[in-house]
This record gives sequence, C-alpha cells and structure tokens, in this order.
Amino acid sequence: MLIHETAGITDTECRIQLNINSPIGENLKILGGEYSVFLKKEEDGIYMKSFIEKSFEKMLALNPGAFQEIGDYFSLTEKLESSEIHELMVNLNSIPTVMMHQPFLSNGKMNILFSYRHTVAKDVSNTLLPVVLKNNFVYNIRIRPTKGAMETLLNMNKKRPLTVIRFSIHRDVHAGKKLMDALESSNSLGRLVNDYLEHGQFKIAVVSEKPLELLEGIEEIPKMENSYWVRANNPILGKIMEKAASRGIYIDTTYIRPVKRHIQVTQFVPSIRVTEYLQILFNTSLEEIQRNDVSVEIASPLTEELIELI
Repeated sequence: MLIHETAGITDTECRIQLNINSPIGENLKILGGEYSVFLKKEEDGIYMKSFIEKSFEKMLALNPGAFQEIGDYFSLTEKLESSEIHELMVNLNSIPTVMMHQPFLSNGKMNILFSYRHTVAKDVSNTLLPVVLKNNFVYNIRIRPTKGAMETLLNMNKKRPLTVIRFSIHRDVHAGKKLMDALESSNSLGRLVNDYLEHGQFKIAVVSEKPLELLEGIEEIPKMENSYWVRANNPILGKIMEKAASRGIYIDTTYIRPVKRHIQVTQFVPSIRVTEYLQILFNTSLEEIQRNDVSVEIASPLTEELIELI
C-alpha cells in the first residue's frame, strides 16, 4: 500500500489559533514569521520549546537563561501556565484518522493544525468544545474540506519547504517480529501518532488491505474497516526522533511499512535541516549498533509528482 493511496482517509482540515500568555510567543512576534514548537510533559508541568537562528538572539528580550546553544540555533524554553494545549493535542491524537501537523507560533498565537475524516467530526467537536467555550482562549478557528492530508502538507510546503526522507533499517532492530510479519503479510501502512519521548514506544495508526490477526499490541479501531491501533518499539527510530526533537527538527509525519526484512520509514522534514537530519540518521545507527544500518532511498523536495510515487 502506497502513502498516496491513503490520502482519502482524511478529508477535513482544522486550524485553531490560541491566545497564550507566553514571553517566547511575544518575543518571536517581533521577528515575524512562524516558529515550530515542541511540547513536552515533565513531572512539574508542560514545557514549550522553540528554536531561532543565532543571528536573532540580540533582538529578543528574554532572560539569557532561556537560551541554549544548539548548533546554528538557540533553543528557547518556557513552562506553560496550564496543561490545556498539551491535553488538547493528546485528546485529538486519540481520535481515529486525526493526523496532527506541525504546531507553531505565529504573531504571538499558538497554531494547531490537523487533518481528519469527516466521519469523526462529532468526536473532534466534543474535544474542541471545552477549549472553544473558554473565554478569550480561542483567537480563531477554521474547519474546511480538503482532498486529504497530502494537500495540507503541500500547502505547508509553500511557506516552509519540506523534503521527503525515506530510509530503511533492518527489521532485527524492531521489537515484535511476529507483529511485523503480520503487518507485512497484510500489506499494511502505519502512521506514528504519539510522542515516543513521553511513552517509550510508538502508537501507530495502521491501515491494511485485509484483516489483521489481533496479536498482542494490535487493537481494532471500531467502525473502521481494516484499521488498527498498533503499539510497537523500535530503539533506533526512537533515538532518531529524540535527537531530532532535541535539535529542533520537526518531523511532520512519519509513515512505517514493513518491506521484506526491513522497516521502511517515510518522513517529511524541513528542507533547511535535511543535511543535519541525515547526520542524525547515520550517527544514531553507528552509536546504537556500531554499524550503519540506515539505507536512504529518497531525499527530495516535496512535490505533487513525488507524492504520486510514494
């Protein structure tokens, strides 16, 4: 099953802009533009991290302790006043077909963008309800029909160019051989839906061409034919995602497909960070198993023509 064959699974897009009391947000508003953010749950609350080029540092009025030098960038971190934004994203991610895209700060507002199938509109509405009803929290909300998540990615690509990265790693490094065999035999395609850093394993939304045996780690998604939640672990991919996040490289979407003796991974990465991301791929393999097990198959700018091939 190819990625573009699943495009029709999502046919609706929602963008919600939230007012947040954030020194980082107010400072980045001075610079203009859009800035990716990473949210992480810690024991004492929810932390937001964003990244700027070093040349912008002197333009910001933040406490020097807020800056951490990472390569050609500075990371900016602050604790959010409440956990509402994080909870909203977690709750949305638990709805079948919802595909979260890159959250970002723009004009001092938190922007959350996601795609989903119209059949779960009631679930999405119920999740948005307490947020929308809260006074002065939602600045704007837009819900519109689309041709699928790939259309959303192509629109994002116009503002912040994306590159398609596809690589394979040997299946031996993936926990759950029987599970991977079942996914391959049913010609399944999976999409990561959770943050590995918080859970220590991946939650994957899987679509297959034929029914899957409900092995340990596989849960059927109600009212959706041949659709499943799958929980699995891949130490190398987990480390890659962890390192990318720590350096401010936002991977918008990750697809996984077992192919023969390998796991094929397809991702959408900011074009300006591609070289750095490829270094993370190779270095992680060398560090974890003392040899290169990464085979890069695609590293090319996102285009409509390329989507038809993947």
